Amino acid sequence: MTNSKKNFLVTFSFFLIIPFALFAENESRDLEKKIQVRRIEYINWIGDTFGEMELAMAPNDGRRWALNHARLLLKRDVEKANH
Repeated sequence: MTNSKKNFLVTFSFFLIIPFALFAENESRDLEKKIQVRRIEYINWIGDTFGEMELAMAPNDGRRWALNHARLLLKRDVEKANH
C-alpha cells in the first residue's frame, strides 16, 4: 500500500469516527443531565412525602434516615436532620 493510500485511509477513518464520538459524548451529557434532574426530583419527593409521615416513624425506620439525608441535601430542617 502506498503512503498516499495510507494517508487517505487514516484521514477518511478519522472523519468517520469523529461524528460518532461527538454524538456519543452528547448522549452521555444528556443522560447525566436527565439523571441529575431525576435525582433532584426524588430528593424533593423524599423530603416532602417522608416529612409528612415523620411523626409515625420509629427511630430506626429507614425512611427517617432517607428523610434526614434529604433534609441535609436540601438544607431544610438541618437541626432535625442532625439529631
